[in-house]
Amino acid sequence: MFKLYTIIPGLKKVLRFFYQFIYSILLFNIGLGMFKLPRLNYKQMGILLAVLIISYFFRDICTRNIMLILPHLIMGIIIWFLVDKLHIRVMFIAFVIGYCIDGMNYISKGFKLKRMFDLPWGGAVLGITSIILGEHFDFKDLISLGTVLPMITIVIFLVTIYLEGMEEYISTAKHVTGAPLEQIVSVNSLLVLCLLFIIFAIILICDLMNVEEVLQGAGKAFLAILKIILIIAYAIFAFIMSFLFPNISRYSGGGRMAMDVAEEAGLITNILNFIIFSVFILFSVVAIYKLFRWLIAFLLTKNVRDNEISEEIHKEKKVEVTKEKIGYKESLIGNSPDLKARRIYKNKVRKYRFVFVPEKTSTAGDIKHLMQVSKTSYEKYFKTDNKEDDEEIKINNVNEITELYEKVRYGGIIPDKDYLNKMKELGKK
Repeated sequence: MFKLYTIIPGLKKVLRFFYQFIYSILLFNIGLGMFKLPRLNYKQMGILLAVLIISYFFRDICTRNIMLILPHLIMGIIIWFLVDKLHIRVMFIAFVIGYCIDGMNYISKGFKLKRMFDLPWGGAVLGITSIILGEHFDFKDLISLGTVLPMITIVIFLVTIYLEGMEEYISTAKHVTGAPLEQIVSVNSLLVLCLLFIIFAIILICDLMNVEEVLQGAGKAFLAILKIILIIAYAIFAFIMSFLFPNISRYSGGGRMAMDVAEEAGLITNILNFIIFSVFILFSVVAIYKLFRWLIAFLLTKNVRDNEISEEIHKEKKVEVTKEKIGYKESLIGNSPDLKARRIYKNKVRKYRFVFVPEKTSTAGDIKHLMQVSKTSYEKYFKTDNKEDDEEIKINNVNEITELYEKVRYGGIIPDKDYLNKMKELGKK
């Protein structure tokens, strides 16, 4: 169970990567469609994928935004000479800039991963736009991408929501003694898997039964029914008026006209096709629901032992108190001056991550001592000059930034701009 808890952040990062890659493909293809060009070829898609992989790699190892700009600038220069057509170059550069801004936002928020959208409306909008452009310029590939890729983004979004909820639940319930976490997670996972199976079954049936033609036929049938209703209403009105005003000739062509409208629209055939399509969808959803309900019932009841005989033994009740330490998880997201100061100090400590990692119980004094005694190893990793006359200066820098941090963290001081600039200068040394 706790192995799952430890890999959830990695799974969320992978899902967000694919989520962003699919959005990029949709946006790029829409841009090409506006230039009346076909969809991305495999070379261009490979370039886009490589740029996103490199961006995700550097955003985790860079501690400052300025350090993240350099690899993206290099990628932009390489793409400029690698791609032939000017408008495609410009589109690639725009995506490189977008990935860089997203990475800078990730670093500034304390390396905390956030979803791209709170709701998957972006995929739906891009999908509809892609389908409209594909229909207008007769690009079948663009229509297919606009149909399939938004569905994939919705699935990824649902799985991400599930992982976030599961991570929060496990983090809260792991301190409760005797909570059946493994069974609860298994049941919840089956419920999410059932929902995904239903979605994929609907997509598969829509593809096999050519849902576009079925829906177009249903639309024609609906319009034909409206026309027939209007024809019948007019015929009834004309019949009543002929009795009230004998000079008006009777209207007798309503029945023939209604049959012509029904025949022209293929009313019966289109209605039957829509009914068959709906029955297949309903049957598939019910079948998948029944299967997973049986699996969940089996999972919940497989450990029930109704045949065992139990004997109640009375004993003196004892009051026991179990103490468990609950870790405190704080966030440094925000733009207040104290949070900025704490982020500067955190980035300073992160420079030593190849040498030591502070414990959760480490104080600022403990971390200061580790930074001082780890000076030689730090210089070895970062290839700085190990001069004896610089040792006292470097130790003083560590002492000074630690003192400034402690005044903000524990002394209640609200740092101003000069205070923060001083911390930034000390953090660079």
